[in-house]
Amino acid sequence: MNAPRPRKRFGQHFLTSSSVIARIIALINPQPGQPIVEIGPGRGALTLPLAQSGADLYAIEFDRDLIPRLTDKLADCDNCHIIQTDFLHYTPPEHLTTFTLVGNLPYNITSPVIEWMVQNRPQVHRAVFMVQHEMAQRLASQPNSKDWAPIALFSQLHYHIRHRFTVRPDAFKPPPNVTSAVIELVRRPDPVNVPFPSAFERVVRAAFAHRRKQLINNLIPAITDDVHALRAILREINLHQTIRAEQMSTDQFLNLTQHLVARTMLTEDQGED
Repeated sequence: MNAPRPRKRFGQHFLTSSSVIARIIALINPQPGQPIVEIGPGRGALTLPLAQSGADLYAIEFDRDLIPRLTDKLADCDNCHIIQTDFLHYTPPEHLTTFTLVGNLPYNITSPVIEWMVQNRPQVHRAVFMVQHEMAQRLASQPNSKDWAPIALFSQLHYHIRHRFTVRPDAFKPPPNVTSAVIELVRRPDPVNVPFPSAFERVVRAAFAHRRKQLINNLIPAITDDVHALRAILREINLHQTIRAEQMSTDQFLNLTQHLVARTMLTEDQGED
Protein backbone atom coordinates (compact mmCIF):
# COMPACT_ATOMS: atom_id res chain seq x y z
CA MET A 1 0.00 0.00 0.00
CA ASN A 2 1.48 3.34 -1.08
CA ALA A 3 2.16 5.88 1.64
CA PRO A 4 -0.37 8.77 1.56
CA ARG A 5 1.16 12.11 0.69
CA PRO A 6 1.12 14.82 3.37
CA ARG A 7 -1.65 17.37 2.97
CA LYS A 8 -0.91 21.03 3.54
CA ARG A 9 -4.48 21.83 4.53
CA PHE A 10 -4.20 19.40 7.43
CA GLY A 11 -0.77 20.75 8.41
CA GLN A 12 0.69 17.25 8.06
CA HIS A 13 4.37 16.65 8.76
CA PHE A 14 4.93 12.94 9.42
CA LEU A 15 7.47 12.02 12.09
CA THR A 16 10.06 9.62 10.65
CA SER A 17 13.07 9.78 13.00
CA SER A 18 13.34 6.45 14.84
CA SER A 19 15.40 8.03 17.64
CA VAL A 20 12.83 10.77 18.26
CA ILE A 21 10.00 8.24 18.15
CA ALA A 22 11.80 6.06 20.71
CA ARG A 23 12.39 9.06 22.95
CA ILE A 24 8.73 10.10 22.87
CA ILE A 25 7.55 6.55 23.59
CA ALA A 26 9.96 6.36 26.53
CA LEU A 27 8.53 9.62 27.89
CA ILE A 28 4.94 8.39 27.50
CA ASN A 29 5.95 5.07 29.08
CA PRO A 30 2.80 3.19 27.95
CA GLN A 31 1.69 0.22 30.06
CA PRO A 32 -0.59 -2.74 29.27
CA GLY A 33 -4.21 -1.68 29.67
CA GLN A 34 -3.35 2.00 30.10
CA PRO A 35 -5.98 4.22 28.41
CA ILE A 36 -4.30 6.48 25.82
CA VAL A 37 -5.92 8.77 23.27
CA GLU A 38 -3.73 9.74 20.32
CA ILE A 39 -4.49 12.83 18.25
CA GLY A 40 -3.72 12.48 14.55
CA PRO A 41 -1.85 9.16 14.29
CA GLY A 42 -0.99 9.92 10.65
CA ARG A 43 1.07 7.02 9.28
CA GLY A 44 1.26 5.39 12.72
CA ALA A 45 4.82 6.29 13.77
CA LEU A 46 3.77 6.56 17.43
CA THR A 47 0.60 4.50 17.09
CA LEU A 48 2.27 1.17 16.38
CA PRO A 49 4.67 1.17 19.36
CA LEU A 50 1.88 2.47 21.61
CA ALA A 51 -0.39 -0.36 20.45
CA GLN A 52 2.40 -2.92 20.81
CA SER A 53 2.81 -1.90 24.46
CA GLY A 54 -0.64 -3.33 25.18
CA ALA A 55 -2.14 0.06 26.02
CA ASP A 56 -5.87 0.58 25.49
CA LEU A 57 -5.35 2.94 22.55
CA TYR A 58 -7.83 5.24 20.81
CA ALA A 59 -6.34 6.75 17.63
CA ILE A 60 -8.32 9.76 16.38
CA GLU A 61 -7.59 10.58 12.73
CA PHE A 62 -9.33 13.30 10.71
CA ASP A 63 -7.91 12.42 7.29
CA ARG A 64 -10.03 9.52 5.99
CA ASP A 65 -7.39 8.68 3.36
CA LEU A 66 -5.03 7.59 6.14
CA ILE A 67 -7.49 5.16 7.74
CA PRO A 68 -6.91 2.15 5.40
CA ARG A 69 -3.13 2.28 5.95
CA LEU A 70 -3.56 2.59 9.72
CA THR A 71 -6.06 -0.24 9.79
CA ASP A 72 -3.71 -2.49 7.84
CA LYS A 73 -0.71 -1.55 9.99
CA LEU A 74 -2.59 -2.23 13.22
CA ALA A 75 -4.53 -5.28 12.07
CA ASP A 76 -2.98 -7.49 14.77
CA CYS A 77 -3.62 -4.99 17.60
CA ASP A 78 -7.07 -5.65 19.05
CA ASN A 79 -6.34 -3.11 21.75
CA CYS A 80 -6.20 -0.25 19.20
CA HIS A 81 -9.39 1.57 18.21
CA ILE A 82 -9.10 3.74 15.08
CA ILE A 83 -11.71 6.50 14.93
CA GLN A 84 -12.16 8.75 11.91
CA THR A 85 -13.32 12.15 13.17
CA ASP A 86 -12.23 15.69 13.95
CA PHE A 87 -10.57 15.44 17.35
CA LEU A 88 -11.93 18.83 18.41
CA HIS A 89 -15.43 17.32 18.15
CA TYR A 90 -14.45 14.04 19.81
CA THR A 91 -16.22 12.97 22.98
CA PRO A 92 -14.29 10.31 24.93
CA PRO A 93 -16.37 7.27 25.92
CA GLU A 94 -17.71 7.33 29.46
CA HIS A 95 -15.64 4.34 30.55
CA LEU A 96 -12.45 6.37 29.94
CA THR A 97 -12.63 8.06 33.31
CA THR A 98 -8.98 9.09 33.06
CA PHE A 99 -6.49 8.81 30.21
CA THR A 100 -3.22 10.06 28.75
CA LEU A 101 -3.45 12.31 25.69
CA VAL A 102 -0.63 12.19 23.12
CA GLY A 103 0.02 13.54 19.65
CA ASN A 104 2.20 15.22 17.09
CA LEU A 105 -0.03 18.28 16.81
CA PRO A 106 -0.47 20.23 13.58
CA TYR A 107 0.59 23.77 14.36
CA ASN A 108 -2.75 25.26 13.34
CA ILE A 109 -4.77 23.31 15.93
CA THR A 110 -2.41 23.38 18.93
CA SER A 111 -4.29 26.12 20.80
CA PRO A 112 -7.73 24.53 20.28
CA VAL A 113 -6.35 21.15 21.44
CA ILE A 114 -4.96 22.73 24.61
CA GLU A 115 -8.34 24.39 25.23
CA TRP A 116 -10.09 21.04 24.66
CA MET A 117 -7.74 19.43 27.15
CA VAL A 118 -8.42 22.07 29.81
CA GLN A 119 -12.18 21.70 29.29
CA ASN A 120 -11.87 17.91 29.67
CA ARG A 121 -9.34 18.03 32.52
CA PRO A 122 -11.30 15.65 34.82
CA GLN A 123 -10.44 12.88 32.32
CA VAL A 124 -7.06 14.05 30.98
CA HIS A 125 -4.54 13.49 33.77
CA ARG A 126 -1.45 13.78 31.54
CA ALA A 127 -0.44 14.73 28.01
CA VAL A 128 2.67 14.43 25.83
CA PHE A 129 2.62 16.63 22.74
CA MET A 130 4.90 17.56 19.89
CA VAL A 131 4.31 21.25 19.16
CA GLN A 132 6.02 24.18 17.51
CA HIS A 133 8.98 25.26 19.63
CA GLU A 134 7.61 28.78 20.08
CA MET A 135 4.34 27.34 21.38
CA ALA A 136 6.25 25.11 23.82
CA GLN A 137 8.05 28.18 25.16
CA ARG A 138 4.77 30.06 25.47
CA LEU A 139 2.98 27.26 27.32
CA ALA A 140 5.82 26.78 29.81
CA SER A 141 6.45 30.53 30.24
CA GLN A 142 6.26 32.58 33.43
CA PRO A 143 5.33 36.21 34.18
CA ASN A 144 7.82 38.91 33.18
CA SER A 145 8.68 37.16 29.93
CA LYS A 146 7.73 38.00 26.34
CA ASP A 147 6.11 34.55 26.03
CA TRP A 148 3.67 34.97 28.96
CA ALA A 149 0.20 34.81 27.40
CA PRO A 150 -3.40 33.80 28.19
CA ILE A 151 -2.93 30.23 26.90
CA ALA A 152 -0.07 29.70 29.38
CA LEU A 153 -1.96 31.27 32.25
CA PHE A 154 -5.17 29.29 31.68
CA SER A 155 -3.29 26.01 31.12
CA GLN A 156 -1.13 26.41 34.20
CA LEU A 157 -4.19 26.84 36.40
CA HIS A 158 -4.72 23.09 35.96
CA TYR A 159 -1.47 21.55 34.65
CA HIS A 160 2.23 21.56 35.39
CA ILE A 161 3.92 22.07 32.02
CA ARG A 162 7.48 21.07 31.14
CA HIS A 163 9.47 21.52 27.95
CA ARG A 164 11.11 18.09 27.56
CA PHE A 165 13.27 18.27 24.42
CA THR A 166 13.67 19.98 21.06
CA VAL A 167 13.16 18.25 17.69
CA ARG A 168 14.82 19.41 14.47
CA PRO A 169 12.88 19.78 11.19
CA ASP A 170 14.74 16.88 9.56
CA ALA A 171 12.93 14.46 11.90
CA PHE A 172 9.83 14.91 9.70
CA LYS A 173 8.74 14.37 6.13
CA PRO A 174 8.24 16.89 4.72
CA PRO A 175 10.40 18.93 7.11
CA PRO A 176 8.51 21.91 8.58
CA ASN A 177 9.95 25.41 8.41
CA VAL A 178 10.15 25.59 12.20
CA THR A 179 11.78 23.72 15.05
CA SER A 180 9.49 21.54 17.17
CA ALA A 181 9.50 20.54 20.82
CA VAL A 182 8.02 17.82 23.00
CA ILE A 183 6.17 19.02 26.08
CA GLU A 184 4.62 17.18 29.00
CA LEU A 185 1.55 18.38 30.87
CA VAL A 186 0.63 16.75 34.19
CA ARG A 187 -2.61 17.60 35.96
CA ARG A 188 -2.05 19.54 39.15
CA PRO A 189 -3.14 17.85 42.39
CA ASP A 190 -3.86 21.37 43.69
CA PRO A 191 -5.57 23.29 40.83
CA VAL A 192 -5.79 27.04 41.34
CA ASN A 193 -9.16 28.14 42.69
CA VAL A 194 -10.85 30.69 40.41
CA PRO A 195 -13.93 32.15 42.17
CA PHE A 196 -15.28 33.97 39.08
CA PRO A 197 -14.01 31.99 36.07
CA SER A 198 -15.90 33.83 33.32
CA ALA A 199 -15.04 37.26 34.68
CA PHE A 200 -11.44 36.18 35.22
CA GLU A 201 -11.12 34.99 31.61
CA ARG A 202 -12.55 38.26 30.34
CA VAL A 203 -10.07 40.31 32.38
CA VAL A 204 -7.08 38.25 31.24
CA ARG A 205 -8.02 38.34 27.56
CA ALA A 206 -8.67 42.08 27.67
CA ALA A 207 -5.40 42.71 29.49
CA PHE A 208 -3.39 40.92 26.78
CA ALA A 209 -5.36 42.33 23.83
CA HIS A 210 -2.56 44.76 22.95
CA ARG A 211 0.71 43.63 24.53
CA ARG A 212 2.50 46.96 24.14
CA LYS A 213 -0.23 48.83 25.98
CA GLN A 214 -0.33 49.30 29.73
CA LEU A 215 -2.92 47.31 31.67
CA ILE A 216 -5.15 50.34 32.28
CA ASN A 217 -5.29 51.20 28.59
CA ASN A 218 -6.35 47.64 27.73
CA LEU A 219 -9.04 47.49 30.42
CA ILE A 220 -10.54 50.85 29.40
CA PRO A 221 -13.19 50.52 27.95
CA ALA A 222 -13.14 46.70 27.49
CA ILE A 223 -13.89 46.11 31.18
CA THR A 224 -14.89 49.50 32.58
CA ASP A 225 -15.15 53.17 31.60
CA ASP A 226 -14.30 54.37 35.12
CA VAL A 227 -10.59 55.05 34.88
CA HIS A 228 -10.43 56.71 38.30
CA ALA A 229 -11.98 53.69 40.04
CA LEU A 230 -9.66 51.36 38.12
CA ARG A 231 -6.60 53.35 39.17
CA ALA A 232 -7.82 53.21 42.77
CA ILE A 233 -8.08 49.42 42.61
CA LEU A 234 -4.54 49.13 41.25
CA ARG A 235 -3.25 51.23 44.16
CA GLU A 236 -5.25 49.13 46.62
CA ILE A 237 -3.75 45.83 45.38
CA ASN A 238 -0.25 47.29 45.00
CA LEU A 239 -0.04 47.20 41.21
CA HIS A 240 1.93 49.97 39.51
CA GLN A 241 -0.17 52.28 37.36
CA THR A 242 2.00 51.56 34.32
CA ILE A 243 2.07 47.76 34.68
CA ARG A 244 1.55 45.58 31.58
CA ALA A 245 -0.22 42.23 31.43
CA GLU A 246 2.98 40.28 30.77
CA GLN A 247 4.33 41.50 34.14
CA MET A 248 1.39 40.15 36.12
CA SER A 249 1.16 36.81 37.92
CA THR A 250 -1.91 34.58 38.01
CA ASP A 251 -2.55 35.59 41.63
CA GLN A 252 -2.47 39.26 40.67
CA PHE A 253 -5.02 38.67 37.90
CA LEU A 254 -7.22 36.77 40.34
CA ASN A 255 -6.95 39.57 42.89
CA LEU A 256 -7.75 42.22 40.28
CA THR A 257 -10.80 40.27 39.08
CA GLN A 258 -12.16 39.86 42.61
CA HIS A 259 -11.85 43.60 43.27
CA LEU A 260 -13.58 44.45 40.00
CA VAL A 261 -16.44 42.08 40.84
CA ALA A 262 -16.65 43.35 44.44
CA ARG A 263 -17.09 46.90 43.15
CA THR A 264 -19.65 45.69 40.57
CA MET A 265 -17.44 47.03 37.78
CA LEU A 266 -17.57 43.53 36.34
CA THR A 267 -20.00 40.68 36.86
CA GLU A 268 -19.77 36.95 36.22
CA ASP A 269 -22.59 37.30 33.67
CA GLN A 270 -20.60 39.94 31.78
CA GLY A 271 -17.74 37.47 31.56
CA GLU A 272 -19.90 35.15 29.44
CA ASP A 273 -20.32 37.62 26.55
